[in-house]
This record gives sequence, C-alpha cells and structure tokens, in this order.
Amino acid sequence: GRPAEFHVFMEAVDPKAIPREEEGLNSWLMKRWEMKDARLARFHKEGHLGGDDGTKKRKQLMVRASTGQTLAVAVGWWLLSTLVFIRWCVQYAFYRLLAGVALGTLLLLVLVAVVLQQVHFKKSKR
Repeated sequence: GRPAEFHVFMEAVDPKAIPREEEGLNSWLMKRWEMKDARLARFHKEGHLGGDDGTKKRKQLMVRASTGQTLAVAVGWWLLSTLVFIRWCVQYAFYRLLAGVALGTLLLLVLVAVVLQQVHFKKSKR
C-alpha cells in the first residue's frame, strides 16, 4: 500500500494567557475552536494547516526494519502463551475458565471488527 500520511499543528500556549474566569475562558475557547475550524478548512482546500505551504517543517517518519521482527516476536509470544494456557486448562480440567476466556476473546474480536468497520472502512459521506 501507500505510506500513511498525517498532519499535525502544534502551538505553544502560555498558561498565563488562559483566562481564569468562566466567561473569559468560554470566549477564549470559542476563539481557539474557530481558529481550528479555519485551519481544517484551509487543509481541505490547500492541503496544509497554515503558515506556509506545509513543506517548510515537513518531516518524513521512517519505520525501522526491526519493527517487523518485533511484531513477529510479539505474535509468537502470544501464540506460545495461549497454547500453554490451553494446555494448562485442559490438564487441570479448568474447562469453564477456558470457555470463558474463549468467549471473551471472541467478543473482543467482534467488537474490534465492528469498530474497524465503522471507523476505517465505511465510506465517507463528504
């Protein structure tokens, strides 16, 4: 697939510049929200969040080659741990524990699948 791309806008805010009273804070927050909306509108129109054309401070993040190895080791460890747990449950006749863990794992996988479907794979309505 193509590399993932994400855009971040960061700005330092002096805590002393944040109003303490409720009315001033509400006004300050609304102004910040409007600034955020303007940045997002600019991003959708021009492809950057503002300030420059988005290339001045652009950084390319690389994924280390060892990341794949780390993932493989983590999955291997999970598989080994799961097999040892299953063997232990069967050896000591903890079938209800095994069934409960299996059901919980299945429900978790279904929940993750539903969330992924709703968040990542659903077509945008824009």
